[in-house]
Amino acid sequence: MMRMRELVTRHQWEPAHVALLALSSAVVLLTLLPITDLDAYWHVLIGQQILGTRSLTDLGADWTVQAPSSPWHTTQWLAEAIMGGSVHAVGWAALLWLRLAMVVITIVTVLVVLLRRATAAASAVVLLGALNPGLHVFQERPLLASLPLCVWLGALSHDLLERQSRRLWPVFALTLLWANVHGLWVLAPAVLAAVAILLAIEQPGSIRQRIVAGRIAATAAVLALAGGLLTPLGFGSVIAPIRFHGSTAAIAEWQTVVAWSPAAWGLWLLLALMVVAWVTGRRPARVGTVGFTMLVVAFGLSAYRNLMPAGLLLAPLVAAHASSLPWLRRRPTTPERATALAVVAGVLVIAITLGAVLITATTDPLGRAQPLSIARALAKETQPVRVFNSYNASGVLLAFGGPSIQLAIDGRADRYGNARIQQHIRTENLQGNWQADFASADANYAVIGNDSPLAYELTTHRGWKRLRTDGEYVLLKAPPSAN
Repeated sequence: MMRMRELVTRHQWEPAHVALLALSSAVVLLTLLPITDLDAYWHVLIGQQILGTRSLTDLGADWTVQAPSSPWHTTQWLAEAIMGGSVHAVGWAALLWLRLAMVVITIVTVLVVLLRRATAAASAVVLLGALNPGLHVFQERPLLASLPLCVWLGALSHDLLERQSRRLWPVFALTLLWANVHGLWVLAPAVLAAVAILLAIEQPGSIRQRIVAGRIAATAAVLALAGGLLTPLGFGSVIAPIRFHGSTAAIAEWQTVVAWSPAAWGLWLLLALMVVAWVTGRRPARVGTVGFTMLVVAFGLSAYRNLMPAGLLLAPLVAAHASSLPWLRRRPTTPERATALAVVAGVLVIAITLGAVLITATTDPLGRAQPLSIARALAKETQPVRVFNSYNASGVLLAFGGPSIQLAIDGRADRYGNARIQQHIRTENLQGNWQADFASADANYAVIGNDSPLAYELTTHRGWKRLRTDGEYVLLKAPPSAN
């Protein structure tokens, strides 16, 4: 109690502490939005199927008119089960509360990790860079569960590179949890193996000396891989993320980052801090730290959705290096004091979160759901509903379009593959073999872009009738002769 009281005295606090709390609180408050992720709806449905059937095999097989030739398996069953069970218990607002909880957990984890390794000033600057694309990533998706685990992995990597850690007991357990909630778990064995190799390269002397230098990190990599294989997919959990990445060419968040994109400035800030620390001689530019930094930056730039995980991976190492810079050094921070400060910060963030929960309780979780009104209209139809739909509309249609609705395609990119998704998009734009692709859906309704070439073609030349619009989408009904 005495230590906590001392923390609020003038000599213990710096402006940087206020900045840390203000930034953390702002991130929490800026996430108080309705459901924003288009895929959240089908994740919930998958989770409810898992809980209802106690099966992980070929879930959502009846969602589309044409099923793919091979069964689909989810790689994030535990996160989906939590999402589905929560929505079943308390409604769609549960996703807002889960999102809020994961944002707070991520922020508190970052604060604890950074303040134990760096000054408050350096922590504040690094936190700003690491959370730059956060408003995009902080959505109702299993990826949220990966964020605090990325912070842990970054902290472990920093400690191994600085030869400060031999505690490997959490690696197996945390990777086991990670592998069952999200596919990004493959970062753990990959990053730790890279650290082991970098340490071996950095170590001068004989091969034996190099092996000894990297053996702890190599052991951690093996433990991470072993934990990650304990999933319903087994070794398939390693292959699944790679296979999924091959199906994402048409998805915006999986595109390679444009160097000058505003979303990337946070990652460039972290890299700049590292380079300045190296160039000024404040911290040596060792093989391990340079190699690790470059590998993580390359990972971040590989896709927009990887920017924040990369920033969180880099944050502990960058904060430790940035603490050596004169304008960020300020007072030294002891681990004990840093932990106490992080606890105080965490308490304040949690207090803000409690207020945020009250606000969230009054927020319509479906306030941004499109095409919600169209889906509810289709749910009232008594005839079979077969819909040719825009790719991004599938989640809402499945969740609210009634139990018998069938779509041309849904949002599970890895179920269809890049070629199928690309052809579907071309069909809505009257490109490629669009007539055959459209006919294969055997659709009696269409939910597509209001201004799309396909909507114009169907209503102008093929007798389809406009029934209603919802935001960017229009509901069309086939003429009687086509049913």
